Amino acid sequence: MLYLLIIGVMTSLLLAFSSQKQVRFSFSGLSLFEEDDRDIKIAGMEKSKKSQEEETARLAEELTHQKNNGNVDKVRKLGAQAAQNIMVQDVSALCIGPTSGQILLQCRLLMSAAAQKAFADHLPHKILYDVAAESLQQTLQKEYPVFYQQLIKPGAMSFYMLCLRKGNNAPDQIGDVFANLTGREGDVSAKRAGTDLYVHFYGNVIHAIETSKLSK
Repeated sequence: MLYLLIIGVMTSLLLAFSSQKQVRFSFSGLSLFEEDDRDIKIAGMEKSKKSQEEETARLAEELTHQKNNGNVDKVRKLGAQAAQNIMVQDVSALCIGPTSGQILLQCRLLMSAAAQKAFADHLPHKILYDVAAESLQQTLQKEYPVFYQQLIKPGAMSFYMLCLRKGNNAPDQIGDVFANLTGREGDVSAKRAGTDLYVHFYGNVIHAIETSKLSK
C-alpha cells in the first residue's frame, strides 16, 4: 500500500519539485498555482537521469518520513472529512433564497475549491497537500458519485480556480463568480452569499488542519 502511494505521489510531484513555482493538484486539471513552462521544459529535456533518480529518492524518503510521523494518515482523514463536510454543510444559513438544484451544486463546487486552497495554504509540505486532495477526491467519488461526476466535468471548477490563482482579493472575486454561475450576475446578495460561504468553509478547513496537530 505504501509502495503504491509512493509511486502515485512521486509521479504527480516530480515536475512540481523541478519548478521554482508551486504546482498543485486540482479536480479540473487547472492548477491553483502558475506553472513555469521554462522550468518544466528544462526538467524534461536537460535534467540528467541521475539527478531525476536522486530527486525521486528524496521524495520517497520524505513520504516515508511523513508516513512514519503520522502526518499522512492525519491529512488523509482531513481530506475525507472535508469531502463529508462539503456534502452536509447547511448552506441555507449563509445563502439567501433557494439552495437546491444549480445553486446547491455551485455551493458545493465553491466549497471544494475552498478546501483545496486551504490545503495548499496551510499544509506544510507538497506531499501532504497531494495526499489530502487525493483523499477528498476519492471520498467524493466513492460516497457521492453523482456530485463527483459534476465536479470532474471539464470547466466545472475553472472559474473558481482562476480566482484562487490570481490570489488578490479571492473571496470577493469568488462571490462574483458564484453570482454569475447561479444566474444572478450583479446581485449583491448572491455575491455576498458566495463570499461568505467561501470564507466560512476555508476557515473550517484551516481549523481542522490546526487541530490535527501535524508533526514537524
